[in-house]
Amino acid sequence: MGKESETLQPRLLTHFDGRLLIREVEPEVSYIDQLFVRVLDADGRLIELPAQFPALRAADGDYVVLNTGDEIMLAFDGFSAIPSPQRAWVMARGYYVPLGDR
Repeated sequence: MGKESETLQPRLLTHFDGRLLIREVEPEVSYIDQLFVRVLDADGRLIELPAQFPALRAADGDYVVLNTGDEIMLAFDGFSAIPSPQRAWVMARGYYVPLGDR
């Protein structure tokens, strides 16, 4: 894996309260370019909440790098204003490099 395999990956969140802890647990280095949460409300609308972390707000090549064991706590303003959220997904754009393959 590497930059040439960069993609936007969705992952369903089971318990989302407007905050998200991202932790690298695999033996790899993750490069995250953009991260946001997509919420489905009771009316069927999809609402996108950007991370309140400048480097992750846009797909612009400004990567947050997480090594094995690193973690970052992210906040997403506006979640509490969404009436009856039904589902939430974290959407992350980036890539990873397994350790030993750099």
